[in-house]
Amino acid sequence: MPYHEFEVSKCIPERKMHAVVKGAGEDLTSCLPKGYLNTIPGTISERGCAYCGAKHVIGTPMKDVIHLSHGPVGCTYDTWQTKRYISDNNNFQLKYTFASDVKEKHIVFGAEKLLKQNIIEAFKAFPDIKRMTIYQTCATALIGDDVDAFAAEVKEEMPDVDIFV
Repeated sequence: MPYHEFEVSKCIPERKMHAVVKGAGEDLTSCLPKGYLNTIPGTISERGCAYCGAKHVIGTPMKDVIHLSHGPVGCTYDTWQTKRYISDNNNFQLKYTFASDVKEKHIVFGAEKLLKQNIIEAFKAFPDIKRMTIYQTCATALIGDDVDAFAAEVKEEMPDVDIFV
């Protein structure tokens, strides 16, 4: 059966360096995507989304830190014990997962207040944990939520905590 590329499957020009099509006779070393380029929110590359990569690279080795994903719950599920480190070995950051659980109404009207509420709620639920990382997914990046501003607001209200966005 001949290979046919549909219009919807064609790579947009900005993504050409992220995605490759392996041609006949090429080995894998000649068709690797450029992994050092920034990922554009809203598009998937050969290596997965930037959020997923950050969640695993930053989140997995950090102990006793609340990792909060600001986006739809599906993004959080995709990175919580589904990719690697299946056994949590009683590590807090792998036993518990936090998501702002953004819904359609938040995409339309903004999810920043929801984020602030979730940050405070997570710190109150685990008063011994004083550090948090917040990961922004495509959905909240595309609507322009100012995660840094709301993290700074919470840090002013709760000076004993530290938040890394």
